[in-house]
Amino acid sequence: MPNRLSSFLSRFSRITTSGRYIPEIDGLRFLAVLHVIIIHIAGWMTHHLSATFASENLSLALPLFRRSELGVLLFFIVSGFILGLPFAQFYLRDGKKVELRSYFLRRFTRIEPPFLINLCLVASALLLFRQYDAGTMLPHFLASILYAHTLIYQEPSTINYVTWSLEYEVQFYLIAPFLAHRLYSVRRTHVRYAIPFLLIPVLAPFQSFFSQTIPWCVISRIAYFVLGMGLADLYCTTRTADLPRTRAWDVVGLVSVALLLGTQYLPQNATLLEIVTPILLCGIVVAGFRGNGFGRFLRLPFVTVVGGMCYTIYLYHSQIMSALIPVTQHLPRLTSFFLPNVLLQFVVLSPIILAICAALFLITEKPFMNPRWPSEFRDAVKAWLTQLRTPVREVKGFNKII
Repeated sequence: MPNRLSSFLSRFSRITTSGRYIPEIDGLRFLAVLHVIIIHIAGWMTHHLSATFASENLSLALPLFRRSELGVLLFFIVSGFILGLPFAQFYLRDGKKVELRSYFLRRFTRIEPPFLINLCLVASALLLFRQYDAGTMLPHFLASILYAHTLIYQEPSTINYVTWSLEYEVQFYLIAPFLAHRLYSVRRTHVRYAIPFLLIPVLAPFQSFFSQTIPWCVISRIAYFVLGMGLADLYCTTRTADLPRTRAWDVVGLVSVALLLGTQYLPQNATLLEIVTPILLCGIVVAGFRGNGFGRFLRLPFVTVVGGMCYTIYLYHSQIMSALIPVTQHLPRLTSFFLPNVLLQFVVLSPIILAICAALFLITEKPFMNPRWPSEFRDAVKAWLTQLRTPVREVKGFNKII
């Protein structure tokens, strides 16, 4: 039975370009997408069902969901780590040089096809159900495809709301090689380690200014990406994978989670939160690599497989929820309290979301994880065209013989 389960899960495992797989990264992605789903379920219930719960219960529970961006911020740190790691290995460990042409081509061929498929499917559904007319939707669709909807319209995409964070990601992809060169070229190790952490308090007082003057620009969240690059430095130069795991780091991870949840009940002081949040998220990431039980959880096969599908889950979960929650909202109330009913909705909805997204992952994302898919696709098209031309050539040859 375990072998069958392992074989089944392996069908949904991600394909890595380098062949070097770090399970903790997918475990962290699991935590991030888990938070996103719960937040969106709570948000829908708050908007549509808040009148069915006592106001004192809502006032106690709703702050727990106030900071809805925490899962996305964890994604940003993970992105900084993943993109920074090959540069760190080159600059600091005499690894293979990162060719910029290959770097940008890989980002395009890996990320773009699933994104375009999602936008086309969602836009088609919106037209089919008459949510928008084609003339109104077209400019928003084109802006979304160019990862520029939030820059142009100053609001998330009307095609797929959650793609606002992907616009940050794409902006970071463009500047990551430059940032990696500047950071990893610092020869004094302790200075290099300190730079990402010093950037946090330096930028924190300006976050509200950035949000007002240059909204939807990566500069407003650059500290999280650079922090991920700094963690890639630590992972690479300290040989983190070979270090012993301890229960002390489990405590750090659990305390970081508890404090992150607790910050949502504090007065929303922007500067303080911009300093505390990345540090606590960093504690969770490091605990994943150094903690005993915490790391073991992040490396569980189910956790890593779901985390590996996070891109597909992130792109489609809100549409699936929009279709299902009008039905599941009629489930009996567990209590008059808000939080238990959010958890009930999550327990009911998450298996359905996961099942649908797993199928979509196999169809719309996993094929593009193969770095050779463009050349294989080109060869397949050439072979198909050759087969189409073959009968024509045979007829021409027959006419010559006649």
